[in-house]
Amino acid sequence: MQKTASTSVLPKVSIDISKKTKLFALTNKINNMDLHCKPLSSIGSMMGSGGIIVMDEGSCMVDTAKHYMDFITKESCGKCASCRIGSKRILELLTDISEGKGSPEHLGTLKNLGEVMRDTALCGFGQTAPNPVLSNMHFFMDEYKAHILEKRCPAKVCAISEDL
Repeated sequence: MQKTASTSVLPKVSIDISKKTKLFALTNKINNMDLHCKPLSSIGSMMGSGGIIVMDEGSCMVDTAKHYMDFITKESCGKCASCRIGSKRILELLTDISEGKGSPEHLGTLKNLGEVMRDTALCGFGQTAPNPVLSNMHFFMDEYKAHILEKRCPAKVCAISEDL
């Protein structure tokens, strides 16, 4: 981290601040912010009982969302179709994007599917299951577009990266 006389210059990072189903925020949004419910809610995030995970430019946000959705898919109880099927479908779409097979339509499908899951799941887990993708897309849409439109992973993490 570079320091200046009066302030710190922070790199673009994702901060994971909730527990089970993740919400992401940018450091420039939470720099000098009290980390409790109301301020975090004002930027579209929430405080959970988990820790804070900081990721830098070397982390791919598409891959990160895919990782969390893999966990959610495995942990879903399967009682409601929106969570059971929706989480698997979101994981499939993220896998397509990370492998260079994504299309612009994937973005709308991810957003719509996440909103349907949030609105129709029977329990709190299912209702928050799409958060990793929805908040991730909100703050890091440029990375999704790079994967889809340019067929490249800015962090050089995903299979579409030329430098793997």
